[in-house]
Amino acid sequence: CISAVSRLYLGCISARSRRADQLLVARRQRKSAEAAVALSRLCGVGGGGGEARTIGLLDVFGFESFERNGFEQLCINYANEVLQGWFMDALIKREQAEYAREGVVCDHIEYPSNAEQVSMLGGKGGIFALLDEECRIPRGSDEALVEKMHAVFEKSRPSLYSRARFGAGAAGAALAAEVGPETLFCVRHYAEEVQYTARGWLDKNRSAVRHEVTELLAGSDYPLLSLPFGAALEAPPLSTGQSSRAPSVSGVFRESLRSLGAALLVTQQHFVRCIKPNSTKTPHSLDAAYVQRQLRYLGVGAVLEIGRAGYQVKLPYASFLGRYRCVVFDQPGLLDGPPREAAERLLRAAAGKLDGNPDWLASREAQLGTSKLFMRPAVAAALDVPRLAARRRAAVAVQAVARARLGRRIAALLRTHRPALDAATAALAAD
Repeated sequence: CISAVSRLYLGCISARSRRADQLLVARRQRKSAEAAVALSRLCGVGGGGGEARTIGLLDVFGFESFERNGFEQLCINYANEVLQGWFMDALIKREQAEYAREGVVCDHIEYPSNAEQVSMLGGKGGIFALLDEECRIPRGSDEALVEKMHAVFEKSRPSLYSRARFGAGAAGAALAAEVGPETLFCVRHYAEEVQYTARGWLDKNRSAVRHEVTELLAGSDYPLLSLPFGAALEAPPLSTGQSSRAPSVSGVFRESLRSLGAALLVTQQHFVRCIKPNSTKTPHSLDAAYVQRQLRYLGVGAVLEIGRAGYQVKLPYASFLGRYRCVVFDQPGLLDGPPREAAERLLRAAAGKLDGNPDWLASREAQLGTSKLFMRPAVAAALDVPRLAARRRAAVAVQAVARARLGRRIAALLRTHRPALDAATAALAAD
């Protein structure tokens, strides 16, 4: 039975070699899903009250940018855009949850977002939608697809989409002779700008595993074939409302991302970023450019952007008073009372020592929480001006006292040993 299935399977895909790659990718993804389900079942064993406990492991695609980027790279980078959006939303919600606990108003904070990139790629009227539309046209072509994208996005999304550049040293110049300049375009992702070639996209988007092949492999006696393709038969239909039309490859891919997003919304998410020090697996070697590129591709910069957008400096009142109390050493009464009120008085007194006497609380550059003082970096930097000035004055005072004491000790030693010095001097003179 296995040999017959294998012969029939090889005969079905011999017409198109790309189907073999799709089957292998689908089998690998579905086997990963089976492993996650098995792990979830193990975690649910012995759960109290019959409540199922699950652990899901999501291995994120790596952002890709090569000399030649095609349909596969666009799908992978779109998945990275979606995952980056989820990552940023999780960070923002975590930040806002802390503000809510502390009673801090945050409705004026504008956080960074890649929603425009996600919408341009996978939203209504986006690149994938135009690709599906072009695939349905009898005489559709890759060149016509790119022309439609130029017409739609060059004016509506000029900061995210552009034509390929063919000047000296430009990335498009090398590919123009190979794939044709009419199929090249550029998309600015969260990581960097990537140039794509649409050559062969319509064929790749139409190429799908036939239902008969999936059904045949699902009925195999060999579990390695029956399990993943059996799950494909049981999968719900796409939510695009086009059940009468065979789904495109990009449509199936986007639907899988939507299903993944629905599953992530009901979970507690933890993110692990893995960074390799070099590409040669050499010990004790750090390639700075290679690490920097990974940090950019992993979207770690979004963490810094979100922090800069909100209140990056968060100090408990005890820490704030301990750090900046030297600013009001001449007004010790300001530090009396509850820590929150003392911190507010100290903050206003420090602002009064600066030019312009800024009111940081009124402008929401700083806010008083339940247990912490929230400040933007500019406020912390401004507070350090009188703080450092007070420390310099204190250092000069300490040095003056220390030098005076040292001078007095030297003078006392000289007075004590002066008779002996005089006698030694006279003896030396007599000789």
